[in-house]
Amino acid sequence: MKIHHIASDHSRARELDDLDKLFISHGCFADVQLPYRAYTDGEEPGRAADAARPERRSYPGIPGSVVAVDAVDADTGLRLDVQTFTLDGRSAPPFEHCNYSVTGGAATSGSLPYIGPDPQYEMETIIKAWFAGFVSSEALTVTNDFY
Repeated sequence: MKIHHIASDHSRARELDDLDKLFISHGCFADVQLPYRAYTDGEEPGRAADAARPERRSYPGIPGSVVAVDAVDADTGLRLDVQTFTLDGRSAPPFEHCNYSVTGGAATSGSLPYIGPDPQYEMETIIKAWFAGFVSSEALTVTNDFY
């Protein structure tokens, strides 16, 4: 989100930007200093570390677990450089509160790193590719069984 400058303003003359304050207010920061369970200056917002695991980082992903997109303009036949994707996650009852929708960029054109949901939860992910005002004509739906 920071790469795209989402919530990067410093409202009310705060030292931390608004996104950092959001993470901190929800307990998402490297909680490695006393007092624990309370933000201390210098603890890194947005990282799930704690005193027992101070080097904990986000899951690094699974090598080769990607959705490859080969997009072609239907009118011209020219290949499209797709780097933006929308993922809509839909959970089966009673876990509808876990539904999500996120749009973001991929580091490599036509290649979206993807890790399927925990198999104990029935969920499908609907993936659409975007390019300069165009959206994929067909979405890819990934179910737990498919993944």
